[in-house]
Amino acid sequence: MTTFDLPHSTAAPSRLGVPGHSNDRLALYRRVFREAAIVCPADVLARTGMAAAVRTHGHGVEVRSLDQLAVATSLGIPASRIVLQDDGTTAAPIRRGVDAGVGRIVLACSEQVKVLASCAMRRQRIMLDVKADAVDAVLACTRLELVGLHARLAPAAGVPDYVDVVAEMVAHMAWIRRRHRLITTRVSLGGGRLLSDTAEPSELRDFDAALEDAFDDACARFRFPRPALILTPWCDGRPVPISARGEELWHVP
Repeated sequence: MTTFDLPHSTAAPSRLGVPGHSNDRLALYRRVFREAAIVCPADVLARTGMAAAVRTHGHGVEVRSLDQLAVATSLGIPASRIVLQDDGTTAAPIRRGVDAGVGRIVLACSEQVKVLASCAMRRQRIMLDVKADAVDAVLACTRLELVGLHARLAPAAGVPDYVDVVAEMVAHMAWIRRRHRLITTRVSLGGGRLLSDTAEPSELRDFDAALEDAFDDACARFRFPRPALILTPWCDGRPVPISARGEELWHVP
């Protein structure tokens, strides 16, 4: 059995929690982050109507285990909208994700790259963790297409931390362009307090403005084309069943 020696992560998990209030959190993210793609954690699909809402609005779904992948596919989430990020130490989720035809796979180490390269039968889009030293390994396999970088922040991370990681990611993308003549086109952010369900709407609007400024500054500094932004919010541990337009969606205060 193939195993991975992954670094310990302080990042926020994606969990369910207890009932919240009447705000439609998912719609709030769409209103505030108009230029970003929203990827929902797979855990929220368990709520009545959530899978239908995700399908209707074209959101992606992040899965982090074999069980979550099975749930997402069983609920009719198109494989092309599934983002697989294997948090475990074995190769099984990567191989199953390839079999399912998931749209993107996030890799965190060169060992995961080797596993994916060994089983990918078609061109597979991937994103690398910004800390992963695996760009050369990815580009050595013609079946792997590096489209961008991913970062998952610690649960308590605030606006300055997001700003710093945006600068780090754009700098790394500029380095990839210089070294490999490849322009990566996507930045994915998850974790941190501003992407948890504890952030107030006003905080989210300020956060959106801070991200815009961070990308403007970093892209100007490195003369790099503006990448598309992908955000993956997470739940802080409370189940939040609510109803809007007859459907139960992801709501929080």
